[in-house]
Amino acid sequence: MKKIIICIFLVLLVAGCTGMPDIFGNIFGTQKKTKELPPDVIVVQNIHTLPAPPINTGDQFSVSFEVANQEEQREVKDVAYKLLDSGLCKWRSGNLNESTFTTEGNYFLPKQVEFVEWTFNTPNASEIAYLSTKCPIRFRVNYSFEAVSEIDVDVISEQKYSQLQQTGGFKTFVPTLSMGRGPIKVLMEFGASLPVKNNTVLPIYITVQDKGTGLYSTIPDEADKRLVIKIPNRTTGFIFQDCGERFTCDSNTNECWNNQNITMIERKSPTFRCSFTTPDVPIEKIYNIEASLNYTYDVTNEVDVEVKPIR
Repeated sequence: MKKIIICIFLVLLVAGCTGMPDIFGNIFGTQKKTKELPPDVIVVQNIHTLPAPPINTGDQFSVSFEVANQEEQREVKDVAYKLLDSGLCKWRSGNLNESTFTTEGNYFLPKQVEFVEWTFNTPNASEIAYLSTKCPIRFRVNYSFEAVSEIDVDVISEQKYSQLQQTGGFKTFVPTLSMGRGPIKVLMEFGASLPVKNNTVLPIYITVQDKGTGLYSTIPDEADKRLVIKIPNRTTGFIFQDCGERFTCDSNTNECWNNQNITMIERKSPTFRCSFTTPDVPIEKIYNIEASLNYTYDVTNEVDVEVKPIR
């Protein structure tokens, strides 16, 4: 009988480590609902090479693509593009020097689509030693966006907390994490079960994750590019306790932000722990905690164009 019990425990333990239902997380009260909008904002689509490769040496070809805003309601700022490399093929014509799309206020309107085309000359046969080669046409599109996440916290008075426990009417509150559109997501999770009693120190864990197809490598220590965590202002009774040495907190605004560059590793930041004291409430009240991050996102694409030597 003991062996059967041990086997069942081991199966459950393995299941918890391999993506099965998180039974241990539920026990510790860390479960939450998640509402997450798609990661795509500015995308590169309809990439074409004309004529179709292979291209003969000494000839010309063009590479074209569209830059599209997937947002249906929101403008996107500072959408730009740049040719990074073309190998032995030489750029000939196209709007290469116009790296930022000319729009009012540098904004890409919802569902806006812009067309880009470049023309290249292939090398001579002698430049490639009369062997087939490839020209990597590599380019980057970048844009500015903001990641916004919200999670709700249920605060309950100590009197009602005790009353619910005594009457058997106590129910766990499951918070909802809402993450806005964009490739950069800010994940938040509480370190204790909810509802939480007033005048209690509550930890919250924050992780930044890149879920896009591009690259975001560093959360910078710049005034308009920082990760900002915001709890309700002091008039509500919330008080920040600590966010670690990587963050600075303002007791007047109840905001914390990173005070040093933070490197993303394998598309994730380290997990940051913040803690705050919950306010006095007469009975029960739900508040929102917000995290935001303004960022510049790079999406790199490459088209390999085969060049065939002609003697």
